Amino acid sequence: AHNLAYQTLVPLTDPKKMGFRTAKTVAQAILGQSNVVLDALLKDADLEPDVCFDLAPLAWTVLSNAFGMTKGACQEQIWQEGVLPRISKALESASKHPRSAQLALEILSSKGDAPSVDLRSVIESCQQVGHDIHAGLEQQAAKCLQIR
Repeated sequence: AHNLAYQTLVPLTDPKKMGFRTAKTVAQAILGQSNVVLDALLKDADLEPDVCFDLAPLAWTVLSNAFGMTKGACQEQIWQEGVLPRISKALESASKHPRSAQLALEILSSKGDAPSVDLRSVIESCQQVGHDIHAGLEQQAAKCLQIR
């Protein structure tokens, strides 16, 4: 059920596929408050990407699209307790799952806040991993490191 839901949410949160108004409305509904969809996305983002029909990459894509459409707006408690710990975990697994790390960095940059000192060092490691194996990860890490 989650797989089908995420396959539906990916285009619904993508303004190139569904238009700006639709994508923004869906993104705001997902991130506006704690809800079943957001809880499922955060839970499934923690899965290994090759487990359960690759739910993790789909969950990261929906989250990245939603944060991009809302310019990183979400309740601070959701960000601190739900999203940020998963971003940190994804970044620490960058060498194993570079696409998830890239999407996590996209979420981080959409927030527009300068990363903490601890997070900066992890992002620098991601940039090196990206240089070695995934150009998109390298570019997104560089973009995050430029935020002051």
